Amino acid sequence: MPPALRIDNLWKSYSAGVRGCSVRVWALRGCSLQIELGERVAIVGPAGAGKSTLLQCVAGNRRADAGRIDVVLPIRCCFAAQVEHQAPMIAVASSGLLLIDAADAARLSREWQGSALITSRDVASVHHLVHRVVLLRDGRLSPLTRIAVRRVAERTFEGAGTTGQCRSPVAQLSSRASPEGITT
Repeated sequence: MPPALRIDNLWKSYSAGVRGCSVRVWALRGCSLQIELGERVAIVGPAGAGKSTLLQCVAGNRRADAGRIDVVLPIRCCFAAQVEHQAPMIAVASSGLLLIDAADAARLSREWQGSALITSRDVASVHHLVHRVVLLRDGRLSPLTRIAVRRVAERTFEGAGTTGQCRSPVAQLSSRASPEGITT
């Protein structure tokens, strides 16, 4: 059976600057990812890492510079800009490939039967909703072990002060945890 989503060697760049003085900035650099039918995957990374760009490419709203995207399921998008127009909870009985941008991840029902690709800057808020977590850093995807995800989530909750605000778990991932879960 084919996977729900296969991304092979995806590259996406943007032009930054002004006419006559611009540079090419790479948002995605050879990203590859496969999501099986019924699997939910979270992509985490700091602001500007390319998470939304990846979702937009999968949804067909942006054209990648190179690479291939194969989707075998109908796509349902739930991007932050559309939140006010969406139902309060994503339906349980629905199927397909659900693309959820960070601001809307909490609306995903744990009983969602289809596949899902969720982006977030916060590991702690999505790790319980997904089967796998992948780090997007410097335009590249790196799988995270469950141990690394659990450590980051635990540190985030331990770091919560009396105000209820947590330390940024992505900052911890970007500087301390390698994809293998070894603290550097």
